[in-house]
Amino acid sequence: MVLAALLHAVPAQAQKTDVVVLQNGDHITGEIKVLERGKLSYSTDDMGTLSIEWDQVDRVTSVHYFEVELRSGLKYFGAIPPAATGGRMVVALDVFSDTLDLAQVVRIVPIESEFFERINGYIDAGISFFKANSYGSLSLSVQATYRGRKAWNRVSFSSYVQTRQGERTASRSTLGYRLQYFLPSRWSVLGFLSAEQNSEINLDLRVLGGLGGARFLAQTNHVIMQALAGLLITNERSTGVEESKNNLEAALGAEVDWFRYNSPKLDISADLTVFPGITDLGRVRIEFETRAKYELISDFTVGLTFWDSFDSRPLSGERSSNDFGTEFTVGYTF
Repeated sequence: MVLAALLHAVPAQAQKTDVVVLQNGDHITGEIKVLERGKLSYSTDDMGTLSIEWDQVDRVTSVHYFEVELRSGLKYFGAIPPAATGGRMVVALDVFSDTLDLAQVVRIVPIESEFFERINGYIDAGISFFKANSYGSLSLSVQATYRGRKAWNRVSFSSYVQTRQGERTASRSTLGYRLQYFLPSRWSVLGFLSAEQNSEINLDLRVLGGLGGARFLAQTNHVIMQALAGLLITNERSTGVEESKNNLEAALGAEVDWFRYNSPKLDISADLTVFPGITDLGRVRIEFETRAKYELISDFTVGLTFWDSFDSRPLSGERSSNDFGTEFTVGYTF
């Protein structure tokens, strides 16, 4: 009911009347678009849209309504009237108000923000070719995340193809979707679905889906860390094996994303998931990926990715149970 009232109270087009005061005393009038991952996106009439490092902000004021989230996972809703002291933020709704420590605020989203303002992600691509041995490779990774008030929706795709004269083409592809529904105290419920292919371990297709839970272990303006666990049902088809196989697996994982936006701007992430077999006892699969990105100019990056896929007991019975690689990429973040 409160959110519905807020939605009706906010005008269709928020005017640029918000005020941000920096620690050096500068006052900037504009419109708060979003605070995410340590950066405040702030639209102005004279300077366009600015990316302001949150730790450089001393005060924020706005008559519009926002969702404000703390490191603890607590959320507040309301306008942002002036605070009595620097380093503080007041969130007020009707006669109720709360004073928050700016250093504890990790996310600010306008209540009536547009769909595309809630989407962020990246596109990375890499290509190489060597004439001497007719070797070539092509990689593409795309990820888009939509963050609503109660959930994250993430769609991802990655593909790697390698060719060499006289040898078979090697390829690896993954398409996935994940829904993360937020609960109190930094807990969340997960739902995921993906399809995978990897010629190196003779995997023609693996489709998996499942449910699980996760908890944010750390959520600051420089690092996001969470642990997750769940149960999956998988269906696999492998080269040389006539029938597909269904399995029940557990999933145990951890994800870390560390980012720094002062010079040099870096973004380093690592995902590790272990899949112990339940119906196929003794079998263990491991997926690991780490990325490092450096921003050259606004939103354009260069990066290095390392990935490793391990299967202790491939369906095909082949001796090759491990596939890994590195990719140098250029990309765009949004």
